[in-house]
Amino acid sequence: MKLIALVIKRYDNLFKNQIFNFSDEYKVDFNFETNELKIDKNSDYIENFYGESIYNISPIVGINGVGKSTILNLIGYYHRAEDQNKDINQFFHVYLDTNGKFYLRGENYDLNSITIEGLATDQVDINGYYDYQKRDKLIYIMNEDRRPIGSFGNYQFLEVHLIQDFGWYILNGIFEVYEVLYSRGLVSSSYKFSFGFSKNSIPEKFLNVLEEKEFFFCLVLMVIVNIRNKFELGLSDEEIERHFVDGDYQTLFDKITEETEEKKDFINSLVNFLNYLEQFIHEYKIKEYCDIMGNRIVEIGYGRENFDNRFKFEKLYLDNENLLNKASDLKYHGFRVIDDFYYNMSTGETNILKVMSYVKWLQMNPSQGTCQLVVDELESGMHLEWSRSLINFLVNYINEINKVGGMNFQLIFTTHSPYMLSDIKPGNVIMIEKNQETGYSEGKVLQNTFAKNIQEIMKENLIDNIYGDFALAKINSMIERLNGEEEQEGNEEELLKEIHLISEPILRNKLLEMYDKKYNTSEFSIEKQLQKLNLNEEQRQQVRAMIEENISNADADK
Repeated sequence: MKLIALVIKRYDNLFKNQIFNFSDEYKVDFNFETNELKIDKNSDYIENFYGESIYNISPIVGINGVGKSTILNLIGYYHRAEDQNKDINQFFHVYLDTNGKFYLRGENYDLNSITIEGLATDQVDINGYYDYQKRDKLIYIMNEDRRPIGSFGNYQFLEVHLIQDFGWYILNGIFEVYEVLYSRGLVSSSYKFSFGFSKNSIPEKFLNVLEEKEFFFCLVLMVIVNIRNKFELGLSDEEIERHFVDGDYQTLFDKITEETEEKKDFINSLVNFLNYLEQFIHEYKIKEYCDIMGNRIVEIGYGRENFDNRFKFEKLYLDNENLLNKASDLKYHGFRVIDDFYYNMSTGETNILKVMSYVKWLQMNPSQGTCQLVVDELESGMHLEWSRSLINFLVNYINEINKVGGMNFQLIFTTHSPYMLSDIKPGNVIMIEKNQETGYSEGKVLQNTFAKNIQEIMKENLIDNIYGDFALAKINSMIERLNGEEEQEGNEEELLKEIHLISEPILRNKLLEMYDKKYNTSEFSIEKQLQKLNLNEEQRQQVRAMIEENISNADADK
């Protein structure tokens, strides 16, 4: 299911009468007065511009607070708690399926009142029906540090995954992705991840017994206590403690199996998983420790030296998934061997691993249509060189892994990086700005971005000045002092030092000229400049001769 456009009649006090197009193939226009919807096909549309596996890429840019993340929330069906009951919010999505049929899905919008131009009745659906078996996927990777309180839902024709943090299931693809990123120089450090459990997961009466025990010992105790409580088994605390002091947890599992024959398959799978986990931790553990809250954590490393053993890491995921499925069959909801999962890398490395791991997961769990990959601040935490290379890497990687799968991706993301905009087709970058008169945010399309000079993109669309505000204030202060009629005694030397701090040569030299004129000095004179150069006397004479010749030629041309 391709997202063609988002049409907003009103959303809170942020948007009013706005159309956001996310397709290069079609353009949606809507008259908010007459409720007339028009969908035109782009005659200049270039199919497979990003390869056969990518339908389109749509960055959303703008300063903080103008509503970029709000647009992603609407696309990703995430409802902020404070907005869920606001009747003033009216908007609808325009989708396109693989058969060329358009679907309109609205929020508080009377879709029956819309008049659609140029399309036959059977080309548009507004009644809400969609075959559940044919649902496409939508992955919304949200910045967990800025996630507002809310919920997500109302997506009967899309299989929506709201991603707030790393889950266990992503381990199935992350190791292969890490190897690819490492081989291409996009990550350099070892991939380190940790898992652990809260001390609150273990009854207080056992805490003293566990203080000197290793991570795995404590983990097994937590699992057994939780199973005993869940299935209301007859194991006493004393019996559990006695066997654990002796290091004999297998006997406890045997007793559990005797009491719950119908759960034998689950218990056997659990024991097998724990045995493998114990071996895995012993082989790949970097360290284990307690955090400031007293939670027990073990850190695992996956680096170049482990590439040949990737299957062992992936087996950990597969066995865990199998175990969770069996627990679900027993209505044992919320069962987890590992309570928490952490990633121990830089923010930039983590984010690129996150995005690519979900791409890999989608490729392993494909649908037949288009998957929308929606990402908040795609390049967050990345070095500028990474952000410059990111679109090219994404395009190549997605097309490489999807040669056989036949899946299609549509990428929509917010960004502050001018480097990525230079890789985007004209007319596909959405710029959101605040209208100072109305107070509403408005979207406009940036037409000329592809292969454009990055400095021009920054100056025209992203920043108001090429200098930082602090530097600009300093420059203006220098100019005011140099233009002032009164001389400020005692400050000449300090002012001269500040002028020499300026790196831009044209500006620095102009200020030196002004300084010479005001204080009757020769800071900008030829002799003064020659003194700063590492030249011998013969070289200085040659430079003087060249300058004098240029001056003579310039005078002759007047």
